[in-house]
Amino acid sequence: MSFFILVGNSVKVSPLAVARFLTHHKFLLTLEYDNMREVLECLEDLGLARTYQSNLRKLVLESCREDMERVLEELIECFPLLEALSFNNSDLNLVLLSPVSRLSHLSKLELGNSPSTQLTASFQESVLPILNIIGGQITHISLENFKFFDVTSIGRYCPKLVSLKLSNILSYCRAENQKIRSVSLNQEIKNIVISKD
Repeated sequence: MSFFILVGNSVKVSPLAVARFLTHHKFLLTLEYDNMREVLECLEDLGLARTYQSNLRKLVLESCREDMERVLEELIECFPLLEALSFNNSDLNLVLLSPVSRLSHLSKLELGNSPSTQLTASFQESVLPILNIIGGQITHISLENFKFFDVTSIGRYCPKLVSLKLSNILSYCRAENQKIRSVSLNQEIKNIVISKD
C-alpha cells in the first residue's frame, strides 16, 4: 500500500491511531488526514523522533502555532523524503519554518498565514532565510496572507520555479525600484496565480 486517505471519514480516527498506523506502514508514500499536526505531536509523545523514518512525500499541516515549533524541530528528520509541505492557517515565523531548510527533496512549499498574523507576518524575515538555503530546489511556491512580497528575491533564490501562487498579499516590491539588478523569474514558469479574497 502506498496511498491512504482518512479525510472526512464517518468513523472517528484519533491522531494517535494515525500515528501508530504510520509507524507500522513505513513505506506509505501518501497519507491524507485532516489533523496531521496532532499526528506529529503524537509521534513526538511516543518518543519516535530519533528512530522513526517515514517515506511520506507530502505533509499538510493546519493551524500551526508556537506549540509546533519544538515538534517540527524534533521530527523533521523523520520525513527525509518530503517533496511537498503545506502550512495552512498557521502563525508563520522563522523559528517554525527553520526545520524546513533541512528537507533536501522538498520542491513544493505552501505557506498560508492565519488571518490573525496576516498583517505582521514578514516575508523577508520568515520566508527568505529558508529560500536562501533550499530555494534552488523549489519548483512550486504558494504564499497566502502576507503583508509584503518581493518578486526580485523569489527570482534570485528560486531559479527552478515553475509555479507561483500569491493570495491576499497586501503589498509588492516592484522589481524596477530595486537598486540591484533584477533577477528575472525562470522563463519556464507555467502557472502564476495572484488573487485577493
